[in-house]
Amino acid sequence: ALACRGLTLREKLIVKYGRGHFLRLAGNVTVVVQTEVMRQRLLSQSPISPSRVMVIPDRGASFPEFPRRRTGFRDDALSPFTFLAVALCTPNKNLRVLVEAVKELRTITQRRFRCLLTIDPKQHPTARELLARIKREGVGDLLVNIGSLSPERLARTYASVDAFIFPTLFESFCRP
Repeated sequence: ALACRGLTLREKLIVKYGRGHFLRLAGNVTVVVQTEVMRQRLLSQSPISPSRVMVIPDRGASFPEFPRRRTGFRDDALSPFTFLAVALCTPNKNLRVLVEAVKELRTITQRRFRCLLTIDPKQHPTARELLARIKREGVGDLLVNIGSLSPERLARTYASVDAFIFPTLFESFCRP
């Protein structure tokens, strides 16, 4: 329910179709998931038999080697603590919670910080809404949108930040 908030009508129909189709899977079909957490969630939310749900863990993906030296956004030791949120701006990625998170963090710490976002306004209707909300609520200095990144720039950006943040509602692991 919360993960589907903000979906377009088309996306809601796809989810509804997928759920309905999933409930009618043939008895000889095995469902493959990425983690035990996903398996337990699936079993708690559907009538599928536990013997039909198999976990195939991540065997690691091929990613470019990230530079070890910090470059890019970190200018000096007085630079703000920098978070990075790499994700498409879709409802399930839950980036909207970052607005309240940075407002709350601002009240509990005196250390300067910011969170870099990689949002393209054309990604999803919620992308434009989030960017407008950031501007409207005056947190553009805390939530800094750097836009979509090439793989090379992404590697440099990862190397330049202090922490990665991924507030997704239901993904266990993915490329970011």
